[in-house]
Amino acid sequence: MANVRISGLDDSVTPEEIRLALAEKTGVSPEDFKVGLITHGPIGKVLQGNLNHAVAAQDLLCQTVAEWNINVAVIAEPYSIPRTHKWAGSVDGSAAIFFPGVACTHSVVERGAGFVAARWGEVVVVSTYFSPNRSRADFESFLATVEGVILRVAPSPVLVAGDLNAWSRAWGSIRTNARGRVLESWVLSLGLQILNRGTTPTCVRWQGTSIVDVTFATPSLAARIRDWRVMAEAVTLSDHRYVRYEVSPTSPGTPFQLGTRPPFPRWSLVRLQPDVAEEAAMVRAWAEVPDTIAGDADSMADLFADDIKVVCNAAMPKTQACPRNRGKVYWWTQELSSLRTASMGARRAYQRCRRRARGTPVVEEALYRAYQDANKALRTAIRKAKEDAWDQFLGILNNDPWGRPYRAIRGKLSTAASLTSCMEPGLLRRVLGTLFPDPGPFAPPYMATAALAQGERVDGPPVSDVEFNTIRSRLRHKRKAPGPDGAPSKVMDIALGPLEDRFRAVLDTCMAAARFPRRWRVGRLCLIRKESRPADAPEGYRPVVLLDEAGKAFEKILASRIIQHLEGRGPDLAECQYGFRTGRSTIDAVTRLKRWTEAAFNRGRW
Repeated sequence: MANVRISGLDDSVTPEEIRLALAEKTGVSPEDFKVGLITHGPIGKVLQGNLNHAVAAQDLLCQTVAEWNINVAVIAEPYSIPRTHKWAGSVDGSAAIFFPGVACTHSVVERGAGFVAARWGEVVVVSTYFSPNRSRADFESFLATVEGVILRVAPSPVLVAGDLNAWSRAWGSIRTNARGRVLESWVLSLGLQILNRGTTPTCVRWQGTSIVDVTFATPSLAARIRDWRVMAEAVTLSDHRYVRYEVSPTSPGTPFQLGTRPPFPRWSLVRLQPDVAEEAAMVRAWAEVPDTIAGDADSMADLFADDIKVVCNAAMPKTQACPRNRGKVYWWTQELSSLRTASMGARRAYQRCRRRARGTPVVEEALYRAYQDANKALRTAIRKAKEDAWDQFLGILNNDPWGRPYRAIRGKLSTAASLTSCMEPGLLRRVLGTLFPDPGPFAPPYMATAALAQGERVDGPPVSDVEFNTIRSRLRHKRKAPGPDGAPSKVMDIALGPLEDRFRAVLDTCMAAARFPRRWRVGRLCLIRKESRPADAPEGYRPVVLLDEAGKAFEKILASRIIQHLEGRGPDLAECQYGFRTGRSTIDAVTRLKRWTEAAFNRGRW
C-alpha cells in the first residue's frame, strides 16, 4: 500500500472525484483508492453572489457554502435574512452577509438601506446592492453613505462587494455607462483596488450578459486576496453566477484570524463516562503531595486543578472550537445532487449552442427550455426535500422531545462565540471600564486584622463532614456553566469521592494560611446582550463572571462560618437584613412591610 499526497486542490473537489481521476490516470478501479480527509490551508474563503430574491437560490447557496467550506458569503438580494447570529442584513433586506462557521466570530458595524458592514476578524466586510431602476443622484448619495462607513472603520482593512448595477471597462464590461463612471471616481477617491479579473460575465440572462457584481478592497487587504474568479460552471438557480476568492494570512506561516479561539478548556459533558472519571480520580489520589508544596495554598490549589484536568481528559473528549464541516445541509440528498448535475449539463448544452452559433433559433430555444425545465425540477425537488426533512423532524419531536429537536432549538438560541471575543477592542474596553471601574489602591476595612507573618497560621477547625457533604450535595444538583478550568460540577462531584482527602487538605491549608488561592480569584467574563438597549453603549450589556467550582466551594464554607459566628457570638446582623441569609428572602421583607402598613392603617396614622 502506498500513500500519495495531492496539493493545490480546489475546495469544491470531492473524494469521489479524486478516486475517479486517479482511476482514469492509473487504470486501477476507483474502489481500490482510499481518500482521507481533505484539508485546506489557513485562508479565509469568501463567496459572493446575487440570489434574485429566490428561495431555491438561497437554499442552494447554503448547500454550496457547506460543500465548499466557505467562511463568509456576501449576498445581494437574498430571499430572506434569518434572525440568527450567523446572518447580518441591511435595513431594507437587499444585502446580507452570511457567516456559516460555528466558531467564526463577527459583529455588525453599521447597516443602512442597501448595505451592511460587519467585522470579520480584522477585516470589515461591506455587502452592497443598488437597484438599476434608481437615479444617478440616488446612486451618488448611496456611495457617500458607504464612504462614511469605510472612513469610520479606518485603518481597518475593508472589503466592499456586491451588485451595484454599474458597467465599466475597469472590471471587464464591454462598455462604461454613466453609473460606471461615478463608481470609478468613487473607487479612486477612496484608494480602493478593483479585484475583478477577466471578462467572464457575472450575470447571464436570455437578453444578454453583463458584469455587475464587483469586488473592491483597501490596498493592504487587496494584496492578500487571491484567485478571484467567476464560478461559471456552478448551478445557482439565479441569473447571477457565484464569485469566489480567498483571503490569505497577513504573512506566510501566520494563520488567518477568523475569530478568537476560547482560551478556556471545554469538555463534552454529554459524552462523560462516570466510571472512567472515578478510576482516573483514584489513580490521581494514589500520588502523594510533594513536600515542596505542602502547606502552600496556591501550589496545592494548582495541584488539585491539575488532578481535575486529568480526570476530565480521561472521562470525556474536549469540544472542538470549530466542528468539522459535514459538507451538506440537513435536507440534501443524492437525488438533488443528480438533478443539479443534470441542470449543469443542460446549461452547458445551451451555452455551447449559443457560443458556436451553429444551431437554428428553434434548436437554441429548445435547449433553453430544457435548461429551464432542469432548473424547475431542481427547485421542486429542493422544496420537497425540505418538507420531508421537516416532517421527519416533527416525528422525532413526538418520540423524543429532549433529543435532537431540543438540541437544535438550543443551538438556534445560543450564539457560537462569546460577545467579548467578537466585539471591537475600543467598545470592549469602554464596556469593561464602565462595568468594572478602577477602584484605585486597595484600602482594607478599619476592622481588618494585619496580614499574617511569613509561616504564621490561623487556629481554626478543619473542614467538617457536614460542610464537605454540603459541598458535594450542591455540586451534584448544580447545572451551571463551569469556570475558567472548564470542569463541570458533575465531574467535580465524581472526583471528590477518591480525592476527598486531597481537597480537604487544600481547604484546610487555605484556612490555616488565611489565603484565598490566586487561581480561584480568576473568573471567566461573559457579556449578555440587553436587547432593549443600544449595542454600542455599556448599558447594553450585563456581565456574568464564571468561577471555578473549587473556589466557590471554599467561599460557601467561609460564608457559612461567618454567619454562624455572627449569629452565635455576634455582633449579629440587623433584624431587617433579609438578603443572603438562610431562612429569609425578599418575600419575608415584603410580608413585614405589609404588616407595618396594616398596623399603621389600624392606628389611624393614614
